[in-house]
This record gives sequence, structure tokens and C-alpha cells, in this order.
Amino acid sequence: MEKNPGPNRTVALSLACILVLLALTACATPEVAPPLEPTVATAPVIVVTPAVASAGTPVTVDGAGFLASTKVIVRMNAAGGSASLQLAEIAPNDVGVFKLIFIMPSIWADGSTINSGDMVITASSADGAASASAGISFTAGDSAAPNNPQAAAAATQPATEAPATASTSAPAPAEPTVMIEPASGGAGLEVRVRGSGFAANLPLVVKLGTPGVGAGERVYASGVTDGQGNIELTFIMPATWPDGRAITESSLIVLLASEDNTARALADFRYNAAPQPTDTPTIPTPSPAPTLIAEVGTDFGVVSTPNAVQAAIDFFYAVIRDPNGTSAAAYFSPGLQAEVRAGRSVLAILNLTSLFNRFEVSTLSAGDNNTIMQANLTYSDGSVVQRTLNFVKDGENWRIDSVQ
Repeated sequence: MEKNPGPNRTVALSLACILVLLALTACATPEVAPPLEPTVATAPVIVVTPAVASAGTPVTVDGAGFLASTKVIVRMNAAGGSASLQLAEIAPNDVGVFKLIFIMPSIWADGSTINSGDMVITASSADGAASASAGISFTAGDSAAPNNPQAAAAATQPATEAPATASTSAPAPAEPTVMIEPASGGAGLEVRVRGSGFAANLPLVVKLGTPGVGAGERVYASGVTDGQGNIELTFIMPATWPDGRAITESSLIVLLASEDNTARALADFRYNAAPQPTDTPTIPTPSPAPTLIAEVGTDFGVVSTPNAVQAAIDFFYAVIRDPNGTSAAAYFSPGLQAEVRAGRSVLAILNLTSLFNRFEVSTLSAGDNNTIMQANLTYSDGSVVQRTLNFVKDGENWRIDSVQ
């Protein structure tokens, strides 16, 4: 018969268990790691989606790890071949990140056809110091086939069921088409866009672009199809791209597409660009600085500027169109508008004595109610001046509150 352990032995066993539990608890508790040091530089990387695309398919390139101060050139090459095509030149944001969406082309820069196979998308800084690549497969088949769910479903049916399906199913919907009239011309021309084969009551937009690069984000016309999927829109052919560059390309594309780009049709437009100046600017340098005085109570009008980037582009475009006027003052905050009414010209507020030929804008910082934009203004002699614009949120719009 086992003797009952004495009180001292019971206490000793309890202490031993407690010590074991404390030791296990100490082992299970992770140590707090010291904070990581900030990374000085990150290796550039890009991600391309989708992995397989055909001509006309929207492709997205997401890049990170690039220098914010260096432009990035994005190109597509045939894997193992010499065929190449520049897709875009883009500026990363202040943390080295960019997003590019382009329409997969069907021809290379030399006009040759892109054949099915593996392609390499490469993003390289303009100075060649940073580069990243990713692969994508190109299929040269009918790009519209993946967007026809009925045709795809029919292709998967067993052969024994094909006759019954063919006799009972509705005919496949027509592919969207677009016709433009006229198909050639220059800036200021009214272009009529007629679309058919779209879904009924579908919102559509008209965009412009160039072959091999695709359409931009600027919407030039919009509307809704009728009950038969038809639509007719008109727009005025512009003289410049949204960034202020003159349109000099001879071949453009007119895109009629749904807002999510799932239904789309393209038409070619032959653009007759106006001759560009090669020596002196068309507007003489004012001397002294412009001193146009606006009347007290002048109504500058109201412009819609839902984001600061587009507001900066539209503002500088307004300055180029009317350098000695006051139409660009509509993009100012009430404080700067008061200065225009007091006698300062828009050029004077920009601290300029002559008009620039072209411009580029980039975002330095962005917040909910304040955004800082940097503008590079280029003159005919190649010289560049920089201006920093402070945008503030005014209701639903962004206005320029100060210029440095």
C-alpha cells in the first residue's frame, strides 16, 4: 500500500510544475524584433497582366522600385528575336511606382505583323540605370473570340449535342463595329461616329490614340446605345493631346467602347497635322511683362476639375491658347482670382515674361485636400523652367492656390 506523500513533497512537486510551465511560456513568447531600417533602394520590378493577350486586348503593366526623377521607357520585344516596339514613356510617382494600360498592337514598329509567340515587356529608366522585364504570350487569332461567351460555350458542347444546340439556340450577337465620317482631316474637324452591334442601352465613350500604343483616357464624346445597340456621336478633332503636345502623328485610332472596355470597336483616322514652327514662337515675347487688367467683377467662368492632374493640364493648355487673356484664371482659387482682378496677368502670377511652347506636369505629393504639382515649361530654344503649383480642394473641384 502506497503511502500518502507528505505536505513537503506535495509543495515541491507543485513548485516543479510551476517552474516547467514558466519555462515553456518563456519559450513560446516571441521576442520583439527591432524595427527594420528603411530600405534605401528597391530593385525594379514589373507585373504584366493578363499572361496571354491578342491584338486589341487591354494589357496592364504595374511597375515599382524606379526612381521618381527618371522617366521610364516601356517596350515590347519578341522573345529571342529582334522585333521591337516602344509602348510608352511614363514618369513614376514620388515613391517610384507607375501603372500603364495599353492596347496590345498587331504590328511592330517597322510595319511587320506580330506573330503568335512569347513576348518580353521591358521597363527601363531613360538613363539605363534601372530595368525590369516580364513575359506575355501573344496569340494572333481573332481577338474578339474570347469576348463571345455564346461561341465559347458552343465550342465546349459534346459533338452529339451540336445539332440540337444549333437548331434551338438564338443566333450569336453581331460583333461591335464603328464607322467614322469623315475618315481624314485635321484639328477643328467635326467627326461623326456611328456604332452598331453593341448591347442595347449600353453607355459608350469615344477616345483617341495611335496604332501600336492604344487609346488614352480622355473622353471626347459619350452616349447610350438605343434598343437595337446602335449609337451616333460627334466630337471635334483636337489639335493637341491631353498633355499639351501637338498632334503630329499622321495615323490615329478612334475607339468606341463601353466604360469597362469589354465591348469595343476601332476605326482608323488619317490626321492632317498643321505645320509646326521650327524657329521662333508664333507669339512674340512681351516686354515688359503683360499687365492686362481685368475689370472688377469679371466673371472668369466655372470649370470642372475633379482631380489636380487634369486641372494642371487644362490650366497650362488654357494659358497657351490665351496667354494675354484671363480665361486661365478660372483654374485659380478666389485669392489668385482677386489678384487678376487687381491687375496681375496670369503670366505674371506664373512669374513668366514670355510664353512657353510645351509643358509636362507631374505629382510631387497628393492628399485629400492638398496636392503639389510640378510643371516643366519648355521654350523654343530648348530652355526649361520649373514651377510648383499648390492645388487645394474647393468643393468637388481642385484650384491653384499658389505658384512658386
